[in-house]
Amino acid sequence: MISQFQDGVYMCMLMGLLEGFFIPLHSYHLTPTTQQQKVHNVNLAFELMDDAGLPKPKARADGK
Repeated sequence: MISQFQDGVYMCMLMGLLEGFFIPLHSYHLTPTTQQQKVHNVNLAFELMDDAGLPKPKARADGK
């Protein structure tokens, strides 16, 4: 299950569903192929969490 969130796609979709908004498909990579694309997706999900007023995640998008 954890591996399903590592590329950020499900995290972005989940934030949109939970907060009731649509994230434009051009804002993130639906099928990321590079580490840079995955990091972009996770960073976007973290930004959405912050915008929603959720506590800042302890994890880092770059996996370090």
